[in-house]
Amino acid sequence: MYQKFTLRGKPYPEMEREEEFLYIAEKYPQVPKNFILKTDLERRGVTYTGKAIEEIQNPKYEHSCHLLFQWHQIDKTQERYELPLNMFFNEGTMWGVRLGPPESDPWVVDFIDGKLWLMFADEPFEEINILSRPRYYDKKTTRGVPMQQVASARGTDATIYIPYHHCHYWNEGDQCLYCDIDYNTRLQMKLGRWFYTRSSFDDIYETALEFLKEEGKYRFTCISGGSDPRGGYQGEFEFYFGCAQAIQRAFRDVYGIERPPLHLELSPYTKEQMVRLRDEAGVAEFSCNLEIWDPEKFPLQCPGKAKGLGREEWIKRMLQAVEVFGEGNVQCPSVTGVIMAPPPMAIPK
Repeated sequence: MYQKFTLRGKPYPEMEREEEFLYIAEKYPQVPKNFILKTDLERRGVTYTGKAIEEIQNPKYEHSCHLLFQWHQIDKTQERYELPLNMFFNEGTMWGVRLGPPESDPWVVDFIDGKLWLMFADEPFEEINILSRPRYYDKKTTRGVPMQQVASARGTDATIYIPYHHCHYWNEGDQCLYCDIDYNTRLQMKLGRWFYTRSSFDDIYETALEFLKEEGKYRFTCISGGSDPRGGYQGEFEFYFGCAQAIQRAFRDVYGIERPPLHLELSPYTKEQMVRLRDEAGVAEFSCNLEIWDPEKFPLQCPGKAKGLGREEWIKRMLQAVEVFGEGNVQCPSVTGVIMAPPPMAIPK
């Protein structure tokens, strides 16, 4: 199917969606085409035909109470219909749902012959799959918080907790420039969608107990959320330490496991604090996202991180994390494309 379409010799900036995809796939043949496609789906976003929207409303599918990193700030939850957090190609590549405004020339999702398809030049191109709805999504914690908001299904075998939907970098306008965590939180609360900025340890424990009842389904658990640099990140550490202990307690109560498959994606703490996470909260893996390697662009794209710790200290603590958690158990993700970003522009309030 890829060979059916040819470039028309247009300059790269003037290429339309399909032409650009083919140009990049031809230029970088060593990169799997679905990786290129996933990157473009995150960048351009998607739009849905009426038939696709109708199919996605089926209660058998996972639906997200919020979508993240919608840089164009479209209402993520779309009051008119429900959307999943992620979608998948048949070979397993997962991509996060981003809603694309018309000016982004978004990819189109349609429903044809009983299947969801990503369209390419008005023809079915890649079949799309959606996670089945977890059973715990329909339950609430003791204090009435929907468990769907406490932990979201991520991929076919993982859950992710975002127990703190506020990042203090936003307080001074120092947030990472591609992030929308506080915008998203304000929107959900403004629309009255049962949204809590901060989960309690009991919320986390009770939700973990419920998703562990779906035996064999959730092999990995991740905690992420907003940062708090005040006091040298001490308050942030203590909060997420308590969250990790709540999940550890649930795994211990259900399976007798002291060190669950728990991954933390947070600020890089001191070596002593990371040892506590490993030994007292059972954390197995750690991720401290530097986001961008370029030392000149780091303070432009991530001003809060640059002021809070600085690039050199961030890297030093990343290496210390390897000493604590072991090789292969520490990650440092980067944001695709941010290395090519122009100087930052004003973020809408």
